Amino acid sequence: MLDSKKMAKVLIDLYTKRGASDTALDAYLNFLEEKKALHLLPSIVKHVERLQGDLLDSQTLSIRAAQPLDEESLLNFCKSAGISKETPVRFFEEKDLLGGFIASYDGRIYDASLRGQVQHLKKILTY
Repeated sequence: MLDSKKMAKVLIDLYTKRGASDTALDAYLNFLEEKKALHLLPSIVKHVERLQGDLLDSQTLSIRAAQPLDEESLLNFCKSAGISKETPVRFFEEKDLLGGFIASYDGRIYDASLRGQVQHLKKILTY
């Protein structure tokens, strides 16, 4: 039995790694038809959209802070984290953060918040 999530990954792989042509797409659709799995297409499309959204999110620098970072602080952070200054940035206002920020990029979380540093300090002191 075919899995729509796996078939979505195959389709993305066709386009991103192999530069799929119309012929490859026709072969993909013919395969689904042969396996009597064309009914999976709506689910495959949903998985492709979600997977592409995940990829775009991982390539966007997300910053949560009480207020936006100034340009110099943002550039310094990007430089120290090895993130291109051309990377798209998305800011989320989080009034609960009293100081610093929490950033995420490419599956990594950078906790430069005051709360995170206090928790880290507590952890060190309790050992």
